[in-house]
Amino acid sequence: GKLVDNCLASIMGPIDKSDCIEWTGAKDSHGYGERKIGGRARSTHRLAWEEANGPIPKGIQVLHRCDNPACHNIDHLFLGTQKDNIVDAQAKGRFPVAKHGTRTKYNRGCRCNDCRQAESVYMKARYWMR
Repeated sequence: GKLVDNCLASIMGPIDKSDCIEWTGAKDSHGYGERKIGGRARSTHRLAWEEANGPIPKGIQVLHRCDNPACHNIDHLFLGTQKDNIVDAQAKGRFPVAKHGTRTKYNRGCRCNDCRQAESVYMKARYWMR
């Protein structure tokens, strides 16, 4: 289940990206592989998960242990909520850092792109961590 997957993700540590199976076809603007099925773009890592494990429950995401969005190696994937995804990103240091602040703080008066991006991510994280 999700708890086991989260525990495994934290115990296993970083995954060697040389073991990734990268999608070489079309990708979205964030680097995730995508395929059109029935006229609809579908993420290849989600398709790989569904093929191996069945349907993904509503509200659940397929996360990457390897942090490689093009990877569709099911050994690198695990299920989690948006909150799990944020916790994973924080643990791996993948939150944007503002020049004038830290990972969890930013200069509210500053409107530079770095501070605005850090503020946006921080506010989304606060929402999902409730």
